Parts: sequence; C-alpha cells; structure tokens
Amino acid sequence: MEAVRRYLAMRKGLLCAALLILPVFLAGCGEEKEREPIELAGELLESGNYEEARKSYEELIAEGSNLAESWRGIGISQLMEGSYADACISFEKSLLNADDADPAFIRDTKFYLASSRVKHGEYEKALVLYEELLNGNYDAEVLFLRGSVYLSSGEPEKAAEDFGRIADNNPSSDLMIRIYEVYRSCGRKLEGTAYLEKIIKGAVSDESDSSRGSAYYYLEDYENAKNNLAMAVKESPEDVSSMMLLGRSYLALGETENARAVFTARLDKDAAKAAACDGLALCDMADGNYEGALEMIRQGLSCADEMTAAGLYYNEIIALEYLGQWNEAREKAAAYVRQYSADEDGAKEYAFLVTRG
Repeated sequence: MEAVRRYLAMRKGLLCAALLILPVFLAGCGEEKEREPIELAGELLESGNYEEARKSYEELIAEGSNLAESWRGIGISQLMEGSYADACISFEKSLLNADDADPAFIRDTKFYLASSRVKHGEYEKALVLYEELLNGNYDAEVLFLRGSVYLSSGEPEKAAEDFGRIADNNPSSDLMIRIYEVYRSCGRKLEGTAYLEKIIKGAVSDESDSSRGSAYYYLEDYENAKNNLAMAVKESPEDVSSMMLLGRSYLALGETENARAVFTARLDKDAAKAAACDGLALCDMADGNYEGALEMIRQGLSCADEMTAAGLYYNEIIALEYLGQWNEAREKAAAYVRQYSADEDGAKEYAFLVTRG
C-alpha cells in the first residue's frame, strides 16, 4: 500500500508542477495534400517530437518565412524540454516579429514567455507580463498564474489577494482545486483547504457530486470522496475523471477489489483505457504483484496521452524498484527526469536510485 500512496502523492505533485505551463494550442492541420511546412512543424510539436519540430521551424526561419510562428514553436519545444533561458529568448523573438499577428497570438505568446520566466526563476519579469495581460481587467486565469508566482516567490499576501478575487467571482471548482494545489506545493496546505471547502459548500459555478467528490479527494477525506464520486459516476457513467478518482479513493481506503472493478470497467473505453491501465497497475502494486503492474503499465503506455504517460512511467520505476531491478529502474528514472524536469518527486527517486545496485 505504501507504493500506492507514494504514487498518488507524486501525481498531485506532477499536476502542480504543470500548472504554470499552458497547454499547447496549435492551428489545425489541413488535408494531407494541402499541408504547409508550418503545419507539418506544428504536427511534430503537438506530437511531442520537439527536436524534429525545432529543426523544421529553424528551416523556416532560415528561409525568412513564418518568423513569429516559428520562433514561438521553437520556444514551446524548449519550454517543454526544460531549456527555459533559451525559451525566453525564442518567445521574445516571436513577439519582435509579431507586428501583423492577431491579438490572440500575441497574448498566447506572452503567456508562454511568462511561464518560461517563472521556470527560469525570473519572477519579476513574469509579473510584469501578467500585469500587461491583465491590463486592469479581471481575468481569472491570469490572476491564478500571477498569484501562483507571488506565492512561490514569498509574497503570500499578494497571492491571497489574487486568489481571493477569483474566489469572489463565481469560480469554477477546477480553479479552486488548482489554487489548493499551489498552496500545498508551497508548504501552506492549510491555507489552501479554504478553497476546496468552497466547493463542498457549493460556492462555485459548477457544483456537482463530481466537484464535491474531487474536493474531498484532494482533502484526503476518501470516504466522502468515495460517496460523492460514486453518485457522480452513477449519474454520468462516461465521466472518466470521476471514475478514476473513485477508483483511487477506493485504493486509498484499502478497498483494492472495489478499485479494480472500477478500473476494469473502463478498459474497453478508448478515452479511458490508459488511465484504467494506470489504475489497475496501482491495484497490482497494492497486492504486491509488481510483474502484473508492469504488464498493465506497458498496455497503458501504448495508448496514453502525455499526462497519463507521466504517471505510468513513474509507476514503472516504482514497480522495478520493488522487483529489485535497480539498473533498469535507474535508467528509466534518468529518462523520466529528462522528460519531466519539473517533477521534484521524479528527481528524488532518481537521486535514490543512483545510490543503489
């Protein structure tokens, strides 16, 4: 059961580490015969093939075409690979060449630049960008990001002001959970619980069994989480997020067979298969069946998106540790740290493994 608790804690940490990186929104690609080089580069970027994407964008820059888009594409690749200083430079070059770009492009690029500044430790420069993005207006997403920077850089009063504005403006449960996660990651968990309690009290725009169950889950009140999430799943059987949290609540309560039943029910659903494999691997680990866990992990990785893959890769390292396969675990951990450089738990796991075997 200890392996499961370590994994669940890691997933929370990984989510928090990803909070300040915006998702990559790329223009849709045309039909196969009409695709332009800029679209092909975008496909490589979206698929996570950052090195090849970067080369494609560099070729476009050498030709003098699509400069703003190409520098931004290079910046996103560098940001996702952990080359934060280089990413800052690339996003600045994108903005310098964005005179004719639409306001949405410039806004998104500033978001990426601010995220790179934060990751590079340049908090003051990031705060300037967030101030520009706010421009005196209310924007919950920008306030959340700015508040996160304030909290991380030792200005909790300013963070509370930004987060409080969000909480007072009919917030979503997702934002309340994200604020809690920032507080938790900064060692101020108690302050963050107030935002989860807003969900439980119904002071959110999307009150539901699912949102209440999620809040109870992050509060580690797994019994109430289980009860609310079970109702959410009964009302909406296709709600994958509630289904997965329900299974994890069962696991946290030691009800492995109930968790296994929840995850097994999702194996035939394409959108949930990788997460279901992830959950079943946890069940196997809770039962001490680490070989079985590895098999479920391999199945999950064959169809996982990036976030689910991160959990599966980490889980794989833990399973290999318990099997005493130190060399392979160490190699996997080294690769994990390269891919997910912001995850402190992964770094700790790798530091542990280099002392073994």
